[in-house]
This record gives sequence, C-alpha cells and structure tokens, in this order.
Amino acid sequence: MATQEAKTTRKRSAGKSATGTKRRSTKSAASQAKSPRTRKSTRNTSTRVRKQINVNKPLATSDTQDENRVAPPKYRKGSMRITPLGGLGEIGRNMNVIEYNGHILLIDCGVLFPEEEQPGVDLILPDFNYIKDRLDKVDALVLTHGHEDHIGGVPYLLKMRPDIPLIGSKLTLGFVEAKCREHRIEPVMTQVEGRDKLKVGPFNLEFVSVTHSIPDALAVCVRTPAGSLIDTGDIKLDQLPLDHRVTDLVEFGKLGEQGIDLLMMDSTNAEVPGFVKPETSIGPALDQVFATATRKIIVASFSSHVHRVQQVVDAAREQKILNRMPLHAYGDTRDLGKMAEFLVGDGASYITGQDFAVDGGALAYGY
Repeated sequence: MATQEAKTTRKRSAGKSATGTKRRSTKSAASQAKSPRTRKSTRNTSTRVRKQINVNKPLATSDTQDENRVAPPKYRKGSMRITPLGGLGEIGRNMNVIEYNGHILLIDCGVLFPEEEQPGVDLILPDFNYIKDRLDKVDALVLTHGHEDHIGGVPYLLKMRPDIPLIGSKLTLGFVEAKCREHRIEPVMTQVEGRDKLKVGPFNLEFVSVTHSIPDALAVCVRTPAGSLIDTGDIKLDQLPLDHRVTDLVEFGKLGEQGIDLLMMDSTNAEVPGFVKPETSIGPALDQVFATATRKIIVASFSSHVHRVQQVVDAAREQKILNRMPLHAYGDTRDLGKMAEFLVGDGASYITGQDFAVDGGALAYGY
C-alpha cells in the first residue's frame, strides 16, 4: 500500500513538473509567435496549474497554521500521552500536557516575549485550545521554577478555571501568588520541596532539587501505570551556586535505577561546546564595575533573577562602605602624638595593652 502511494505521489510530482515546464515553454513560444492557438493553450495550462495549487496546499505558515493542523491520533486507553503546547524550538511559553485515562497533568505555563517584528504584542501564550474544552479533567499544574517563561501564563489559564491546584516550591508559588493577585485570582496552592512525593489523581509525583539562575528550582518525575518520565525544567550543572544548593544527582541516580521511560531535558545552549561559568564568577566582574564607575550605574535584569539582583545589591553595598571609609587618609605623626597623649592620660586607665591600627578604620571593617 505504501509503495503504491509512493508511486502515485511520484507520478503526480512528475506530472506537475512536466506541466510547469510546458507552461514556461508555451509562454516563451507565445512571446515569439503570438498565435491565437498558442495563447489559448497558455490560458488552459495556467488554469490547470492553479487547480493543482489549490488542491495541493503549501505547508502551513503562521497565517495558515490553524487551517493545516493535523489532529493527533485517537487516544489509546491505558497509555500516557505527552503533548507540548509550547517551549519546543523556542525559549519561552513552556507548557507540557500529560494525559492518562482521561486525567490531565500540566507542567509549567509560561509566556514568550515578542520580537521586534511583532509590534503591539505584549505576551505570547501557550495554545490553550488543546485543553480548553477539558479543563475539568486537569488534576494539577506543576511549576518547576519562577521564571516568566514557566509561570507567566498561569493567571491567563486560571481565568478559564480558577481552582486548578498549583504545585511548586515556596519561592515559585510566591511569585505566582503575586501575579494572580494582580488579576484578582486566589489560587489553590500546594508547596513542595526536593525529594517530596505527592499523588495527584493517577499521577505519582517525585520532586528533585536542581540548580538554576533562580532559587528553589525543581525537576519532577511523573509515574503512571503506563510508564514514567522526568521533566527537569530549567537545569544548570553549577557546582558553585550562590545559594549552595547543587543539583541533586543522587536522587536522579535513584530514579534512574528504578527505571525512566522518557527524559524531558532542558537543552538550552546544549550545542555550545564547553561548560557554563559558575554564578560566583560574575560577582568579581560586578565589583570591578562598581569600583571603577565615576557616574550612576543602571542595571537591567529580570526581576525574578533573584541571584543576579542579590549580586548587584552586594556590590553596591560594598562599594558604598568603601566610599565612606577614608582608606586613602592614613594616619600621620599628629595622630600618633594624640594617641600617645591619650594613653598616658587618666582616660586610658582601663587599657591593659592592645594594638592600635592607624589605617583610617580599614581593619575595623575587615579590609
């Protein structure tokens, strides 16, 4: 059957190619001879080509995507279906749908920020059409961490069904709660930590601590009778994280020994050779900028990038202390004379013997 269809396809392609060649040659002949019969043949050929184009529509583009979508195969009972609604091939609007016997588990619900060629667009959301008629089947929404491309779309989803349970770490749920408050939504939330286990409908969940550029990031292992998977969320193998919370490779190893059917892994910059520099290497660079700046410093960063914001605050605080300290005004002979006068006076009777640093107070601050 497949061979017969392939032959038919080749025939159609060959016929189409021949038609196109005939059209070009006829047009050329028409421009040279300009006979009535030739012009008539050209019109007929053009009509046939237009009909072929209408029948064999081109591949879907952004304008015709909705018209050319292919529905997924019918769900087979007892199987686990994974459908990404965003996040594949793009950095943003991460969202995965896990289905098992009529139950739905959602993992992340982020937004994508528009490009320069998309004026007037504020946010790009995942395609909720796939689940909008089955929101009553959603058992929970698991949030791996608090970045916008993973939680930014939560308020828009909850507007369709406000009581969807949200599962995540303390910091992640804190960000989501603030977002929902702006939309006048009170979410239903369940707080978890690394190595916690939770059962939601037919889904058995296990959480694993991972390192990322934001604290409290989690990976999630989902087990059903049909199989098991791990969604790492965003992960960074940094052995020197700022919060001293490294990726729990031991727990990943245990899950691997138990057996995992599918690993859904963060692949951002995976094609770039080498290793990512640790977050601690950025601190000295910020210190250098603040130490040498002669005018106001403006820092741009995602507000959810807590680690980076903390590094900027630390650098600014340290530089402010250094500016208050007269490190370049060390003591001279007059300071020594005053100190000697103090030591021989009655006011120094409580001193039993100690070193005095004439350094403008640098040692007092630990510098």
